[in-house]
Formats: sequence, C-alpha cells, structure tokens
Amino acid sequence: MKSPWRTFAAALFLSILVSQSIATPVSAQTELRINILSLDTDEFPTISASVSVTDDSGAYIANLPATSFQVFEDENPLPGLVMQSKRVGTQQLFVVNTIAGLQGRIPSGESFYELVQDSLSDWWSRVDASEYGLDDLSLVTNEDTLVAHAGSAAILSAALDQFEPDFAAEDTSADLLLEALSIATDAQPRAGMPRHIVFLTPYIYSLVDVPLANVIARAVETQTAVHVVFLAAEQALGFVGTESLRQLCRETGGIFLHFNPAVGLGQITEQVLTQRELYEITFNSRTNVSGRHNIQVHVSDNNLEGTSPLRSYLIDVQPPELAFIQPPPMISRQPSDPDRPIETLSPTIQPLNLLITFPDDHPRALTSTWLVVDGEVMDQRSQAPYDVFNWDLSEYMQGEMHYVKAVAQDTLGLEGTSSEIQIFVDVPPPPSGFSALRPAFSSLLAALAVLVAGVVLAVTLLNLSQRSRRV
Repeated sequence: MKSPWRTFAAALFLSILVSQSIATPVSAQTELRINILSLDTDEFPTISASVSVTDDSGAYIANLPATSFQVFEDENPLPGLVMQSKRVGTQQLFVVNTIAGLQGRIPSGESFYELVQDSLSDWWSRVDASEYGLDDLSLVTNEDTLVAHAGSAAILSAALDQFEPDFAAEDTSADLLLEALSIATDAQPRAGMPRHIVFLTPYIYSLVDVPLANVIARAVETQTAVHVVFLAAEQALGFVGTESLRQLCRETGGIFLHFNPAVGLGQITEQVLTQRELYEITFNSRTNVSGRHNIQVHVSDNNLEGTSPLRSYLIDVQPPELAFIQPPPMISRQPSDPDRPIETLSPTIQPLNLLITFPDDHPRALTSTWLVVDGEVMDQRSQAPYDVFNWDLSEYMQGEMHYVKAVAQDTLGLEGTSSEIQIFVDVPPPPSGFSALRPAFSSLLAALAVLVAGVVLAVTLLNLSQRSRRV
C-alpha cells in the first residue's frame, strides 16, 4: 500500500512537470545547415547557386518554397530570385582503413572486415542506391584505390568482393583521408554534387592532432562531409583517438557511428542518399566593380532558419565598348529643288550604326544609348534597337565639321563612350548677287514679255483698224 507521503510527492512532481510543459514553447526554432555547393557565373550578371539545406542531423529538407530563400551579395539583399529543385546525385567515397585492427572479431566470430563487406554490400544493393549514372562512386583502401569515379554501385561491390587485404598497411589514416579528398575533388560530373566520405576504421592508435587538422581543413574547404564508421569494442569509445574522430565528423558535417551489426549503416545511408537533390537558385548580380564578391543564402520557413557561410566569386566587370560602323567622313546635302528652303536639303536625316561589345565577356542588356554631336544629345534610345541612331541634319545652314560620339549604359549602370569622330556636313551656300535674283528676275522677264506681247498685239490691231477705215 502506498504511503500518503509518496502519493503527495508524486502529485507534486506531476504538477511541476505540467507547469513546465505549459511554460515551455510547443516548438522551437530549428537551426538549418545551409551550404552553397557551387556558383556559376558564366552567364553573369545572372548567377546560379546550388544550395543544400539540411537539418542539424544532416537530413535533407525538401519542398521549401522560393519565398523561403533570400540571397545577399556583399551583405546587400537581392530581389527577384528564381528557385527550383535539382537532382544532381552525390559523390560517395568509401574509405576502408585496412590496418591490422580491422582483423578484430566480435563475439559472434565475425571479423570487423567481414562486417565492412556485409554492410557495404547491403548499402550498394539497395534499389535507391543503384541508379546508374546518378552518383559518382569511389572505393579506396590503404593498399590501393580499387575504384575511382564509377557510375554504378555494382562496380564497387564486385571490386570489394575480389579484394583480399593483407592488413599489413601502416597506420597512416590521415594520409589515407587526404588521398580520398584528392580523388573527390579531381572530378565532379555535375556542379554542386554533395561530397561524402564514409571512413570505415578500427581504433587508430597513431592518430595525432596535426595531420587530422589538415584533413579537417581540407574537408571544410572542399565542402566534404566525413562520416566515421567506428569498428571497435565499446570501451574504445572513451579513448582519446576516438574523440578526434568525433571532432572530424562534427566539423565537417558528418556522422560518427559506432557500428552495430543489428543496425548497419542505415543512418549514414539515409543522409547521403537523400542529399541527391539540391535547390538551384538563380539571381541577378548588382555588382559593377571587378574583384572578389561574397554571396550568402538565408533560409527561413516556419520554425526552420539558417544562413550559409560566405561563398566568394571573382569577376571582371567592364563598361561596354562602342564603335561607329563605317561612319561617313562627309555628308553632302544637295538641293532637290532650287526653289525649296535650305532646311529641306537632302538628306535631312543621317543614320549611324554602332557596334556594341563587352570586353569582360559578359554580354548583358542595355538600358539606354545616346548620340552626342558637338556636346549636345541629338538622339536617344531607351529601347531596342540601341545600335542605330538618326542624326537630324535639318538645322545645319552652312558647311562645317561636327564632333560625334556615342554613349551606352548597361543594366549594371556602367557607361561606355565611343571614340569621338569627325564628320563634315557640306551645305551649299545660299545664292548671292545675280544668282540670288535669278528666280525673281526670270518671273519678271516672263511678265515683261507678256506685257510687250500684249502691247504689240494692241498696236497691231489699232493699225489694222485705221487702215480699214481709210479704205
């Protein structure tokens, strides 16, 4: 029978738990791991970024909307990004540390190496692990690189079946991992593929801090997650070298797994295979200065939030270059009718064509172009075609030399100016002296001729009339 005191104590404890559950928020903000795995600036100022989004355990976060993403360039937010999910596969490097410790056995009699063979065979035989050509797969041991950059898990399985280690290799685990990192970075079938090293190892007695620090630095630099499958007795979990392996996983985003034959490699397998999809974000840069610039991606969705480390890119940005295409050195304006005013001398409009190029090899749209003659804007284009001007010549009343240049502004706000060229506009002088009176004089002569003819006719008719009377 329970004592009243124990019943009271239990009730008090329960009330404390209830009060704490009420005071504690139902959900807390989950910190996301955001990594920019690649930046593509080939179409600059349009930039594409491959971004991985995982939770703190490394599991891929799927189905995020575009509104969850915000891109910052040199700490300035960029609007108008486009996001899509992209299936790129993963780079998987299986590193088997075939030193003497891998010959150890578990109570059931199996060796650690036999456990490695069975667990990797289980992984590679999964339906979702055997999709040909999706992943980039390599298999490395202390004794040899058995497979490099294969497209099928069956190739790795066959290689491991045929491999017979002698377990005589020296314990140079850091060098082995550095070699694996070198293989990981010497080829990448698709930009942005997440990299994973699965390091299957017994306890490493000779693991020291300095070589391991080099491995960590190189893995972080290449954005490679290192997962450790630890094949050793449980008491080895407390050894100093084991803590170093845990540190390797923590700092590279990997998983430390003390191998249990009943569980296998499922935890690592799920993390690696679910990261075959990435988010591809496309946005327009606003930088108009050559040099190195930084991109950062922030993700926020409900209770999920995280910001990527800075990812830099180097770009050369220059203003557009302009040149006139075969401009005429002289334009002669000629009258089509001597009686018409000088403003209408032909031509009244002179077309001028431009060649617009981008010396930085990053063609981009223009926002405006101007034709400047003698320091005045004579034509402006704010929409295509930007490379054709119409020069109004009607205001020029006399022949003279004119100084002509073009200006163009691109979408980054950079302005380019052509070399100034000289074009002589030849305008015939207005008639002077007798030539100036010729049109009026001709009309006067015609009028006088008509008058004289009329007088002569009148005189003739008068004479004829007088003669007829005499008769």
